[in-house]
Amino acid sequence: MKRIKDWVKNNLIGFLVTAIISAIIGGLISWGINWILPTKSITANNIPKKELTCILNYSQRIFVNKSNDTDFKIVYGEQEVRDPYYFSITIKNTGDEAITNEDFKRAFYIDFVDCKELIKASVIESTNKDIFDEILDKAQINKTQLVFSDFFLNPSEEFTLSIITESQPSQIKYNPRIEGISNIKIINTTVERINQVEKEKTIFVSVMISVASVFVLVIVILLIISRKKEKQYNEKINSYLYSSDDKEEVQAND
Repeated sequence: MKRIKDWVKNNLIGFLVTAIISAIIGGLISWGINWILPTKSITANNIPKKELTCILNYSQRIFVNKSNDTDFKIVYGEQEVRDPYYFSITIKNTGDEAITNEDFKRAFYIDFVDCKELIKASVIESTNKDIFDEILDKAQINKTQLVFSDFFLNPSEEFTLSIITESQPSQIKYNPRIEGISNIKIINTTVERINQVEKEKTIFVSVMISVASVFVLVIVILLIISRKKEKQYNEKINSYLYSSDDKEEVQAND
């Protein structure tokens, strides 16, 4: 019983320190996960009834002809396209109600601002086969704008557009006037967004490595302290045993 009490007395501080450090590390890890993967609490008051999400998946310059070489040309119809850019854009209904023409104050459009001309638009992917024919059936190209005269998306439905422009636009604008919401949700997944995500991941990994290093260092220190206390305890036990043996030997001699 005395040995148990001595052991608890010698190791109680170590246990308390370990518990406190574990709590701190757990809190830091939880904070890091929430920082990298932020989530918004959903209540009955903030569930989006109408939400349209526009995602720029990809943009790339296809070809530019600035030389006198006339053997290679990109021609659409009878028109030569000297500086074509390709864009992949996904339009998705991320709300819980259908979005129709009546929801827009004006016809929904995508404007490739400051490009010379919008050359071609086509649907390359969709969650509903009817969208392939419906969405662009009455759509019109108005200089730099793609205007949708017949728009209908059920909740969770989406389609992806392939768009080619003459020259690079300075920005891509969407008609944001939808009844019930003030803005269209825009997601940019181009290089800038990818770099931002990678930077956030790098910071998170650095924080976790630092925390792990501190944790390992503390464990090593605790092991050293525990080893020292165990050694001191063994020395006391041995000293006690040896002193008992000496007393018995003296008594025997007497």
